[in-house]
Amino acid sequence: MNKPFIHLSALVLLAGTLNADNYWSRFRGPNGRGVISGGNPPVKLDVDTHLSWKVPIQLGHSSPVIWGDRLFLTSFKDNTVFTHSFSRIDGTIEWSRGRSYNGPRRGPGFADLHEDTNPAAATPCVDADRVYAYGPRIGLTSYDHQGNEIWHHAFPNTPFLYGTGGSPMVHRGIVFLLRDSLKKENSMLYAFDAKTGERKWKTARPFSNISYCTPSILQTPLGDEVVTLGAGRLSGYAAETGKELWSLDGMGKSSINLPIVQGDELFINAKIMLGFEVDYNYKKAWEYILSFDQNNNNVIEETEITKGIRMPQRPDLPLSSPGFGYVMNPPSRFKSNFDLNNDGRIPYEEFVSKIDSMTREMQATQARVQIVREEGKSPMPKLVWSERRFLPEIPSILPYGDRVYAVLNGGFFVSRNATTGELVEKDRLNASGMYAASPVAANHHIYFASRRGVVTVMKADDTFDIISSTQLDGEIYATPAIQDDLIYFRTTKWLYAFRQ
Repeated sequence: MNKPFIHLSALVLLAGTLNADNYWSRFRGPNGRGVISGGNPPVKLDVDTHLSWKVPIQLGHSSPVIWGDRLFLTSFKDNTVFTHSFSRIDGTIEWSRGRSYNGPRRGPGFADLHEDTNPAAATPCVDADRVYAYGPRIGLTSYDHQGNEIWHHAFPNTPFLYGTGGSPMVHRGIVFLLRDSLKKENSMLYAFDAKTGERKWKTARPFSNISYCTPSILQTPLGDEVVTLGAGRLSGYAAETGKELWSLDGMGKSSINLPIVQGDELFINAKIMLGFEVDYNYKKAWEYILSFDQNNNNVIEETEITKGIRMPQRPDLPLSSPGFGYVMNPPSRFKSNFDLNNDGRIPYEEFVSKIDSMTREMQATQARVQIVREEGKSPMPKLVWSERRFLPEIPSILPYGDRVYAVLNGGFFVSRNATTGELVEKDRLNASGMYAASPVAANHHIYFASRRGVVTVMKADDTFDIISSTQLDGEIYATPAIQDDLIYFRTTKWLYAFRQ
């Protein structure tokens, strides 16, 4: 263990009641909001003055979760997915428990994991008695806080596109897990008794074959509802029975973000995985297409459509990135998609026309949704506002104060008016590249973590001042966790704890 120093005050255990709202106990903290009451971490992550501890960590993208003086996360090594318990006071590993993994590794494909994920991608969740860890080929396992296995539930193998991104969440003694599969008949929302592991119910989701969402809880006078995004749909289910109570169609076809609950409303962001932007860079995409233009006449002819040509979904990304686009196999698919008048030639105008129609079909949206409830009637979701420009892909959005914040690949932040959806600000952070971690907030500041390992702290006010920028060692895929005056970052090499 590498511990540069430990603050003396950190040796005192932090007190707190056993309430999930008091701990960062699931992906993105209490109910997935990305904010916790009383959080006051440092805004300058100076290694000499604010680093409480730093310990090496094995491969894994799961985010830290916290209960009491323990921090939990998962990792992968030697064909085994491990669940770890750390002392959040000094970073000591208290225990590690492994489950054998015999599933796919990497390499894009229907049965393989995407090269940007791994078997320890799902974030565990924790309550006063147990920690619950999940993986697509290792199942759902419950341990007590001392590391004793309490129960395990195995699932039949089913194909996932690029792996599965959803994480379990626990609420009032029930563990909920979304498993949407490439085979629609296998897509399910599950509920398990947290104490015994007994399955309480499972609800089929035959409309949803691609999603990476973690559910949230919407509390209503008539009972709690599990809300989740799926392929083109936002749904609300009765937490006790699994019955679908309401739904709203027209969402992005491949949902990654989780719905954020505020009162009786939801803030959602649904965009197809590696999908098209409304502000698509046609010129950059066409520059790539013209690399196949052998006779340099600025038109792609049928004989020039050769093996390896890709459909540029995200032309602003490097060609080496899997997000740039997918290979058209066979190459004749490119002609059938873009040769609109079937004359054997594809000029720039036809390419733009086809991309425009594909963009409209994606139905990507960021929205504020109100659930209207009238006695004797089924709940009715209502769009208060909806926007299609400047949507994040992987990172969830962050409603905070009277704004909704987001971070986009390329290093842009976006701020909208939470009431109207109106764009307030879109500007560059001082950290370019791609983003996988979701932004989190505390004490009127937003924390953004880029995949390149740069953490940017920005004021959550009209100035949008950048307070600090810190380069950590390793890439960052995991969302930070906040507890009291501490903030935790997981990179591909280290687990960091910074304190005020």
